[in-house]
Amino acid sequence: MRRRVVIRTEERIAVHLELELAREGPGGARERALLENASPHGACVLTQYAHEPEERLWLRSRSGQALARARVVYVRPRHGRYAMGMELLLVDGEWSTLLSGGGAQTQHAS
Repeated sequence: MRRRVVIRTEERIAVHLELELAREGPGGARERALLENASPHGACVLTQYAHEPEERLWLRSRSGQALARARVVYVRPRHGRYAMGMELLLVDGEWSTLLSGGGAQTQHAS
């Protein structure tokens, strides 16, 4: 299979926000994760489980006010966890504010 090369053209913003990840489809497994950094079209998420590149996931803030659909671009081991590079396919709610550059301040989970 041919690998797709992704060139990042946007600066990432450091963001620390607890998320819930969910696989697509009925009964999709859910897990907690941490949003580490983001841009309007991409994000790095830390998780306990390795997901597969090209997998589609839903990302939701713990407050439930932000929702995004994303594609896993890469997965790399990091200190007993996994860092996943995500392409954001659809953003809604707080994501628009958080990732538009106006949300450049660090966010902490409540």
